[in-house]
Amino acid sequence: MDITRQLQTDIKLLINSWLTMKNESTDIGKVYWSTDANTAVAALTTGEATTMVSKLTKEEFLAGITLAEQLDKFFTNQSLTASDYLASCQNTIYGNNARTSKLSESVEALGDRMKQVSQDCITIYKKCLDILKSYTENEVGTMIASISSNRIIPGSDMTKAELLSGITLCEQFNKLLSNQAATQGDYAATLVTWSRL
Repeated sequence: MDITRQLQTDIKLLINSWLTMKNESTDIGKVYWSTDANTAVAALTTGEATTMVSKLTKEEFLAGITLAEQLDKFFTNQSLTASDYLASCQNTIYGNNARTSKLSESVEALGDRMKQVSQDCITIYKKCLDILKSYTENEVGTMIASISSNRIIPGSDMTKAELLSGITLCEQFNKLLSNQAATQGDYAATLVTWSRL
């Protein structure tokens, strides 16, 4: 398969995952602040078990909320805070301090949802690494340098501008997760553009 067609296919698959993640992250923040979850978790002591199934401590739970809020900001062109969100994802996935009874239904449900978002983040992070490696090693940037932004790239259905927006999204998402300074941008618009391809 032509490399440009493969890049288009790979980015398109990620776009669908990002759309789900964007909506889920926004909703996690809304649920946390509109239910008893925020006050129930705030009342716990440092290191206290917070969820039964996802086995999160207070700190792991709050790190999951922070991750969801940062993902929401990432897709909605807001200022971002650098942190090692990959480590937060690992801690959320492999929580090991189970609560013996539910703190509340909303807290328990949020723990499960944040665990899924964390798993999705790591999966997408790895796929972005593969896309960026393929783009660089096959010198696609050099290959398309001379064509105009709105021209369709040979072997694909995407324009140069669309490809570059997808590559930028991969780069900046990975920077956000790996404690680098991610560049703020309208990545929701990139999702919309790519969802039409």
